[in-house]
Amino acid sequence: MLSQQQLYQLLPQLPEALMAMTESAEHQLEPELIHMVRLRVSAINGCRFCIAMHTCEAQQSNITEATIAALLNSPAASTFTAAQWAALQWAEALTSLTRHESMEADIQRLQAHYNTEQIVALCAVIIQINGWNRVAIGFDF
Repeated sequence: MLSQQQLYQLLPQLPEALMAMTESAEHQLEPELIHMVRLRVSAINGCRFCIAMHTCEAQQSNITEATIAALLNSPAASTFTAAQWAALQWAEALTSLTRHESMEADIQRLQAHYNTEQIVALCAVIIQINGWNRVAIGFDF
């Protein structure tokens, strides 16, 4: 299988593009929220590599073990703030793409807590981690 290093050598634009995707997002959103979203999406996709990496990042950001466990399993709304829950529900919707009928409600929940720039930034984070998950799973990182 292709190693990370080989991927970066063969197509350096891929990781560069994925990393650039969230540079501005990191100024729009709280780091803890970004870690939670990345961990939740990685759990949904079953990406072992990304789960391990984002679990460490979450721990370093002082996200509790209970919160990390919830993100890795089936999170309950009561574990999170309303704003975090809205972001996590949006992350699940964009990752699974099976909840089209509830997207309007998801957007309304987001708008109650985030401005338009933050919602776009959140979308960038979700798209980015989904991309990384697919690369890591596809090449068995």
